[in-house]
Amino acid sequence: MQYFLLLENNRKGIICNMCNYYKVGEVSKIFKVNPVTVRRWCKWGKIRAKKIGKSWYIHRDEVILFEDVRKKTSLIDEKT
Repeated sequence: MQYFLLLENNRKGIICNMCNYYKVGEVSKIFKVNPVTVRRWCKWGKIRAKKIGKSWYIHRDEVILFEDVRKKTSLIDEKT
C-alpha cells in the first residue's frame, strides 16, 4: 500500500513523494507476527522505520532486507 509522506526539506522547498511505505499492521501480516512485535523491532532498531506522530512507517526496501536477514538467520539456526 502506498502512503503520501513528507520526506524532507531541501533548497527548493518541501519534497513530497509517493513512496512504498508499510504501516505496522501490514508488516505484521507479512511476517505473521503480532503488531506489537513489529513496533518493538522498530523501537529497538531491528528494522529501520520512521515514526510520524504515533505511527511507524517502514519502507518496502527495509521489509525486503529484513526478510532476507531473517531467512539467512533461520538457515544458520537450522544448520546448527
